[in-house]
Amino acid sequence: MGSIAIKNLWAEKTRFAITVGGVALSITLMVVLTSLYQGWSTKITAYIDATGADIWVSQKGSADMFHGFSAIPAATREAIARIPGVERVQPFVGRQVAFDLNGKEVHTFLVGYEPAAGVGGPVEIVQGRGVNGPGEMVIDRVFAKNTGLGIGDTLAILGHTFRVVGVAEGTNIFVYQYSFIEQGKAREMLLAQAIDNYYIVKVAPEAGPQTAIDAINAMPGVQAVTQDAFKELNRSLIDDTFLPIIIVLVVISLVAGIAVIALTIFTATIERAREYGVLKAVGATNRSLYAIVLQQSMLSGLAGYLAGVVISFGVILVVGQLVPAFLTATRLVDLLLILALAMGMSIVASYIPVRRLVAIDPAMVFKQ
Repeated sequence: MGSIAIKNLWAEKTRFAITVGGVALSITLMVVLTSLYQGWSTKITAYIDATGADIWVSQKGSADMFHGFSAIPAATREAIARIPGVERVQPFVGRQVAFDLNGKEVHTFLVGYEPAAGVGGPVEIVQGRGVNGPGEMVIDRVFAKNTGLGIGDTLAILGHTFRVVGVAEGTNIFVYQYSFIEQGKAREMLLAQAIDNYYIVKVAPEAGPQTAIDAINAMPGVQAVTQDAFKELNRSLIDDTFLPIIIVLVVISLVAGIAVIALTIFTATIERAREYGVLKAVGATNRSLYAIVLQQSMLSGLAGYLAGVVISFGVILVVGQLVPAFLTATRLVDLLLILALAMGMSIVASYIPVRRLVAIDPAMVFKQ
């Protein structure tokens, strides 16, 4: 039966190519969307990962770093540092700012860090160097590409002028990017001399974070969570805004793929009704005829999947060069899941011609 299925497909090369092309476009959309989701989901927490924190402390009731605002009295730092097992408490000072650049309003998440400590600074500097003084700034690679800024350029933010001394990677958070300046300057600009936005806490390995978390949560006005919990909280920006869109588009892709395969196989079944009648006349059962249609459908789906994966890698490569914010991460588990969807799509599509197969009368073979 397998040879019959292959022969039927190969007999109509143009139709088979159109089917594979339609399925490939559906698969391409799925692969690109899931890779984009994984890329943004991973990159949005890359900075949090790079801090090496065990615990993040914020103002009680505050949301994630992008939707809300956290302000903690600076004196709280000393109280946290006295908790048994706490090795280091590093203040995080930063928030989103808007400023004019060549007549256009741009946004960046301005972070003040202590260069000597290094905690909370750029994840990876790919050009230039880090900040050494109050008039220097490190910007994100995507921000540099979008604005045309580079090493040695100057920009004015909130009435203060900075010179770009470095370009960093891993600090793009989907809707805007991190920029880094000296923490004392950030406190002056953001009017944060007496407050901190967050605390990056490191505990001794033997102590474990939970004891410190319980002690911090007992303090008034603050809340503490583990590094992993803080990452999940901030990843909700992607899950809440982008994931529903991906799901809808993937469903549309599945429906489109099913329609393409089903229409092609259904048409081929009608055109070869006499041949199927011959098979029935010589003893073929409806089950065996359906097996032929199912094999044709799955072969079309598999060919479309392979072509779609190749096309999607090309799309990701080209668009990634043209659009810096197009961050992707393609995982093998996602490709296998999409393969399963493609095969499921083929199985569903093969059911549509079944009624036509059942209705075929073997007697038609003997009619003129």
